[in-house]
Amino acid sequence: TLGGFAVSGGGFELRDAVALLVDGPVSGGSVVLTDSATGAALTVAGSVTGSSLVALAATSGTLGLSGIVDAGAGTLDLSSAGAIVQAGGRLSAAVLQSSGGVAGGVTLSSATNAIGALGGFTVTGGPFLLTDSVSVSVGGVVAVDSGGTIALSTDGFGFAAGGALNTGGGVVSLIPLSGTTVVTLGGAGSGIAAGDLSQIVAARISLGGAAGGGGTQAAAIDIVGNATTGAVLELHTTGTVLQSAGTLSVGSLEGNAFGISIEQPGNVIPALGVFTIGGGEFRLADS
Repeated sequence: TLGGFAVSGGGFELRDAVALLVDGPVSGGSVVLTDSATGAALTVAGSVTGSSLVALAATSGTLGLSGIVDAGAGTLDLSSAGAIVQAGGRLSAAVLQSSGGVAGGVTLSSATNAIGALGGFTVTGGPFLLTDSVSVSVGGVVAVDSGGTIALSTDGFGFAAGGALNTGGGVVSLIPLSGTTVVTLGGAGSGIAAGDLSQIVAARISLGGAAGGGGTQAAAIDIVGNATTGAVLELHTTGTVLQSAGTLSVGSLEGNAFGISIEQPGNVIPALGVFTIGGGEFRLADS
């Protein structure tokens, strides 16, 4: 067990070969904890705070998070030879990344997480699931096994230069935290910015809710510019889908809405899957 340990004017680094419970608080300019035990190798139940860097690595086992991990305006680096599961607490950082990768999946599901940007993060053997209470920008490549799942739950989302979400032939879901969120497609706003669909590698992209529907959904989806993907595009909203500008080019269109109006000239939609209308009209113009 690692109890309270405060370092001022420098960093704190610990390498351990047995299962480690961080019951803290542990703080420093940087905090680096590496554990080589198998099984539940590294568990953070207390608090870990680093002003520039917090790096947590379980090199032979799993990483469990139930406390507060705060990298401030710096980087939070999570790596594990097994799954990373957040059972509670909060993660805060300007950038979340994984320098060593993760085998077994990543579930960071606390609604109080505050991650400003995603750097490079490679996951094998499971999904990448992140809930974020602030707007997140993808600035690195977040990748899972081909056919896997990436799901981001946030009310603000976009890409920075070099950013990408890659599931191969899998699924990417962009899910609002709040049912009052209006998601935009093809322009700036609380959703996908112009051209960003090209930075998602997936067979299926779900916008406004989880793939397949259910759970929290956007209050509306506004298509305000050009959006192109060869994937199946799912649109999920309790309100309307309205295209006011641009063209929509997708492999197939599915989803649910109260009503839908996608009527700008030049749309390319070669296939329609299941689309449930909750009381309004379904209006589609296709070239």
